[in-house]
Amino acid sequence: MTAASTKKAASRSSEAIFSGLWQSERGSRMDLTVTGNTVQGRFVTAVGAPRRDQAFNLSGFVNGDLISFSVDFEQYRTLTAWTGQHAPDGKGDVALRTNYLTVLDLEEDYEADLQWGNARTGTDVFRRVT
Repeated sequence: MTAASTKKAASRSSEAIFSGLWQSERGSRMDLTVTGNTVQGRFVTAVGAPRRDQAFNLSGFVNGDLISFSVDFEQYRTLTAWTGQHAPDGKGDVALRTNYLTVLDLEEDYEADLQWGNARTGTDVFRRVT
C-alpha cells in the first residue's frame, strides 16, 4: 500500500472502512454495519464451545479508523470485547488489528477466589472477505 492510498483510506468514512464481512486468522467471521459512530452486526466464532454456524449479536462504536465492539456469547456465559484499528497489514492490504478481553460468568461460590484470573486477553487480526 502506498502512502497516497493509506492517506485515502484514512480519509474514508468509518462506514466505508468497517462495513462488510471480515474474517480473523482463526476463522471467526463478523458482518458489520456502521451507522454514524455505532456498529452492529453478527459474529460467528471459530473457537470455543459454540457451534460454527451459531451467530451472536455484536455491537460497538467506531471513531475514524478505530473500532470497539462486544459480543455476548449468551448461553455460554461469556462476554468478549475487542478494540483496535484499521491499518495497513504489511502485505499491501489493510486489516483490523485488535486486542480482546474475554470473561466468563463464574459460579457465585467461586467468584471471590477465581475472579482475579478470570480474564483472557489476546490479539485478533481480521481481514475483509471478498
